[in-house]
Amino acid sequence: PTITGLLGGDTASAVQAFVTGQAGTGKTVQVTSRTINDGNSGNNYTVSLVDSTGGIIDKANATVTASARTVTYNGSTQTQNAATLSGFLSGDDISVSGLASARNAGTYASNLTVGGTAADNYDVTLTNANLQILPATLTLSVVPVSRAAGVPNPVFTADVRGFVGLDTLGTATAGSLTFTTQAGVGAQAGAYAVVAGGLTALHGNYVFAQDPANGNALTVSAPLPAVDRFLPRAAAVPNFPDNATPALTPTAQPAAGNLNYVSLSSSTPSPAPSGVAGSATPVAAAQSGGGASPATAGEGAGAEAGAGTPRASVRMARPGVAGTAVPSANGPLDIFVVDGGINSGSL
Repeated sequence: PTITGLLGGDTASAVQAFVTGQAGTGKTVQVTSRTINDGNSGNNYTVSLVDSTGGIIDKANATVTASARTVTYNGSTQTQNAATLSGFLSGDDISVSGLASARNAGTYASNLTVGGTAADNYDVTLTNANLQILPATLTLSVVPVSRAAGVPNPVFTADVRGFVGLDTLGTATAGSLTFTTQAGVGAQAGAYAVVAGGLTALHGNYVFAQDPANGNALTVSAPLPAVDRFLPRAAAVPNFPDNATPALTPTAQPAAGNLNYVSLSSSTPSPAPSGVAGSATPVAAAQSGGGASPATAGEGAGAEAGAGTPRASVRMARPGVAGTAVPSANGPLDIFVVDGGINSGSL
């Protein structure tokens, strides 16, 4: 401060201070204490204190630095770590806001600001940084299946694993599962990869990965034996009625299901030699790929023999009708039906 009015060798000193500590210009400065060295404890003077309104308080320098952070999508809101502050005086009211915060996958920049009652006292350098949320991974696991060579591929299915939080297939993805494979109908026996796809992650929160086991998800086995291809196991075999009406000509007759049969009349019974079930050619029922034994067919056609009783005679097929070829949806059949019918137990 400036001191005037001293006489002779008298001296004086004073201490001044700002009325407020806020940075700025036109600040009021006051003398807070004084000392006059006049040999009389200052009593030789009448002192007038004059405030100054020309005070200037410069701002201090400070920095606020955001911290970069990389995380993986977890279904919840994620935020950057607290910023680093430097240059602020202890006890000053300073607050920092603008840290990046988000839920979905992506890159988000902070937008730092400084607040608080002491914020205007500082020239603050702000350094922003990014929050990066990486997508989580969903694994597509194709359910293993197998088929025979020459048969179309079955319907493929897959499990989708890796959802986080409360996410589900319905809430976190769009589209529907699709499948591709190199194995066509003509593929040779072996293991084949099946690639699952068709899904899109909402908001890019997920990426999709193939389960390593998908590389062998389809097994193609050797072709089915000819008999299995000739007569599919699922084919219905009709029950022919007993005592079918005889016919004298070997004409194919339509029956229920996919099969046809020929109804023939037999010749007059011939006596069999003593102790022999029958010496004449027995009536037979046979089917391509494997048929009933002559005894089975004979039992199906001969109703006159009692259960558990040896036959005294056996009917002979009418000459000229043996080996009649009968067309069918499942393949050619050689069938003899004598004085009656056969049922599914005979085929």
